[in-house]
Amino acid sequence: MGYYSIAASLILISGKIDADNFSDIDYSNSYIESTVRFPVIKINDFAVDKRFQRNKIGTKMMFYLFNNLYLMYSIANIGMTAITLQSKNSAVEFYKKFGFKYVHKDYNDLRVDPFGNKDYYPMMIGMDKVFKIVEESGFPVSNDPYNP
Repeated sequence: MGYYSIAASLILISGKIDADNFSDIDYSNSYIESTVRFPVIKINDFAVDKRFQRNKIGTKMMFYLFNNLYLMYSIANIGMTAITLQSKNSAVEFYKKFGFKYVHKDYNDLRVDPFGNKDYYPMMIGMDKVFKIVEESGFPVSNDPYNP
């Protein structure tokens, strides 16, 4: 029906535009004059079979992912400041409903197809927001990271 893949990664914050976008990450504004790297979890793939789309499967998968990352952070002490991804134009609204926002305001690093359409949008959500979603959602949070 659906799947996702994640990996540990880094996000670069450089300059005032990025610092403003990442103001919810502690100390990000203090590095306006330099480039700073923060540890993140990157969603490499997130997909639901077309036959099963619009049945809340993607929403359930995202809550499951958020819950697992919550457990990784809380129990295993795995450090992460945000979740990042590259969204296709058709999926931007899906990610926005969870609180993902655009990473850069200038969009200079976007791929563009021959017709001038943007191919993907870098997006992110801070872990503080993810934790709040998990805690407020009533999604079952297990103390056992191997059996959520």
